[in-house]
Amino acid sequence: MGAAIRYHHHGRRGRRVHGGLAVAAAVAAAASLGTVAPAATAERAAAARASRAAATVKINSAKAEGKTKTAIVNVTYTCTDANGLGADVALGSSVAHGAIAPTCDGKAKTTDIRSSAKYTVLRKGDKVTVTATLVKYDLFASVNVVNPQSHIQAQDSKAMTLA
Repeated sequence: MGAAIRYHHHGRRGRRVHGGLAVAAAVAAAASLGTVAPAATAERAAAARASRAAATVKINSAKAEGKTKTAIVNVTYTCTDANGLGADVALGSSVAHGAIAPTCDGKAKTTDIRSSAKYTVLRKGDKVTVTATLVKYDLFASVNVVNPQSHIQAQDSKAMTLA
């Protein structure tokens, strides 16, 4: 293989694994393809950027619902084509999750999202991190319908004390 470019990495058990010119050429080709996109992909990317620019989300407040595993997160959002709005309340290593289907017509809306934890009780006065996310799930771009591709359109995160 004389003057051929050699590509190597450390495989299992720390042994050096060699690939020939074909591996190096494949790596170089893959790297160069990232800069050239087909027209359909470029159009989808432009549409996604435009919808993200029109999307906003802001956390207004978060309060514990008594001595339960649930917190109510109040958010204001604007969107044109998102199909998921979620709120997470993190207390230590425990996270309460909640989600709704937003109404996206380009107008600002305020809503409450119930976020529930599996084990942790959320109480008034707990110091938490709240994150709200507007998402566009693309069910048809993914082969895996159980875990579809998602694109974050807007996100807000705040450290706060539960009311």
